[in-house]
Amino acid sequence: PSHDRPTVLTFAPASTLINTTSATFNLVFSQSVTGIDSTDFIAAGTGASTCIIGATTGSGTNYSISVSSCSEGTVYLTITANVGTNGSSQTGPTNNTNSTTLTIDLTAPTISSITGPTNANYTPTQQLNFTVIFSESVTITNTPRIQLTLGSAIRYASLVSMSDSKTAVFRYTVTADQSEADLNGI
Repeated sequence: PSHDRPTVLTFAPASTLINTTSATFNLVFSQSVTGIDSTDFIAAGTGASTCIIGATTGSGTNYSISVSSCSEGTVYLTITANVGTNGSSQTGPTNNTNSTTLTIDLTAPTISSITGPTNANYTPTQQLNFTVIFSESVTITNTPRIQLTLGSAIRYASLVSMSDSKTAVFRYTVTADQSEADLNGI
């Protein structure tokens, strides 16, 4: 048996950014401990006032603590000092210990603006760029498109790049199709 008190090696949420009110925090001790339960934890942060600390699962050195009903904002857990007991009846951690912070973002991003190409006559093979600015950082998956009405034709501008985490550029290449003739704009 170790003569050292148990310490916290890592204490972090399973993900640092979520869009749900429930999360799991993972806690790893330096040695096997017993006596850990949900009453050993306190939730704090701007989104923690409504958090419910649920079941604590695990044993030995690894534990998981679930939280639910949290509000949008930041949440972290604090484990109270001296709640885990090792095989030598020593307790730890010796001080209250905070987890790393979780951010709960329940507000979906919106499109702040779309800027299209300048008003002009475009010929086949010319590229029309549309810049989309989002209200917050986004991660785009798959291949999104913007629907365009050109004359009597429905066309699509496809994503070509992200200049930063909030700005996307979509592009359409003009064709020779006469149904695209559009005198009043896109």
